[in-house]
Amino acid sequence: MNIRTFLAFVSSCAVELLYQTALIATRLPGMSGGTLSRQIRGRTSGPDSARSLLTSEKTAGDILFFCSSAGEFEQARPVMDLAMSRLGLDPLVLFLSRSGLEYVRARGEKVRAALAPPDAIWRWRRFDARHRIKAAVVIRHEWWPAFLNVFSGRMPVLLIDAVRPAGSPESTVRNVGRGYLARNFSRVCTVDSATSEFFTTRFGVDPTLIQATGDTKYDRVADRAARIRISDELRAEVTGFAAGRNILVCGSIYDVDLGLITTAWRKDPRLN
Repeated sequence: MNIRTFLAFVSSCAVELLYQTALIATRLPGMSGGTLSRQIRGRTSGPDSARSLLTSEKTAGDILFFCSSAGEFEQARPVMDLAMSRLGLDPLVLFLSRSGLEYVRARGEKVRAALAPPDAIWRWRRFDARHRIKAAVVIRHEWWPAFLNVFSGRMPVLLIDAVRPAGSPESTVRNVGRGYLARNFSRVCTVDSATSEFFTTRFGVDPTLIQATGDTKYDRVADRAARIRISDELRAEVTGFAAGRNILVCGSIYDVDLGLITTAWRKDPRLN
């Protein structure tokens, strides 16, 4: 076992311990219906787990997309479309958050999607053995040690929509750890040139492997404009409602935040 695999194994043991502890916690009185239970349960078995992705369909192979949630799925979609149309690869989508899985199901997206298993080497090896994965794409945040250890060793692993991680850029400890993980990627596509420079100077990624490609979610705008047709009646209704009004549009907002915003809105005389 080399040092790279050893470190991933240690990380796997820690993650597995946390996962099993959290699983026990979800069985305690009052915890079965909470947020923790929703996120933890169903990751290793059942219809929401990666085992549900198995198929007998014959394709050129699979391409794996690792997303945090719905936003990252939208960023991944242009790459998925290219992988299907040009390479004949079948997308597999794993979500860290259950909300991402619920999003694709609610929209009726025709992709195989599931919850990501806990980040343990043995779990990723079993997952890899069940599929014909030719490449993996990580969207923005999901830099997991065991995942990268298993997949970067035998296939291209791309990082897209990369941004500078949160936290102090001067933190040596953080940069050493993140740099170690960042150097596992075969290719890094960043949102801007400043991020590309950061990956080179702070993380030690080979500059020839980095490219500033922008945020892929904007690639979807023209496609949606072409596909979505709004009726003249609805357009007139929306236009009439908006005429002469101050309108605030809030997306992905919690109830408590909505209450604060509406209270502040009503108290500002400029908006009434």
